[in-house]
Amino acid sequence: MLELSTRTRLSGRASDLGADGCYVDTVTPFPVGTSLMLTLTSENHHVQAKANVVYAHTGMGMSLAFAEMTANQKENLSVWLRELGGELPKSRPLSRRICRTFRSHPFPSQLPARRARVCSTRCKNLCLCLGTSEC
Repeated sequence: MLELSTRTRLSGRASDLGADGCYVDTVTPFPVGTSLMLTLTSENHHVQAKANVVYAHTGMGMSLAFAEMTANQKENLSVWLRELGGELPKSRPLSRRICRTFRSHPFPSQLPARRARVCSTRCKNLCLCLGTSEC
């Protein structure tokens, strides 16, 4: 967090993240009414917004209300909140590759795949195999 008028930096742990703001655990919160540039990060997410302190309790933390956020940051926050709510992140579909045995069979459509597995951790292609080790 960066306090906008004095450029004072403060770090804390965010909780109760929502579309309108969050709570930040910190021993030395800023006073109510302070404007901040807030950066929230996790392993998979990054959101930056201007926020205002709406509640402060010394030794505990402060409640922040988001004041300004770009459309891109709003979308980042929305994705983050959906994932926190249990929705799986959207990812690229795996490309499919048929293993050599299946491809070389004269009538491959008549051979049901016995299993599907990832060919290697490097290529991440889904290989439909006939139970052979040729994938």
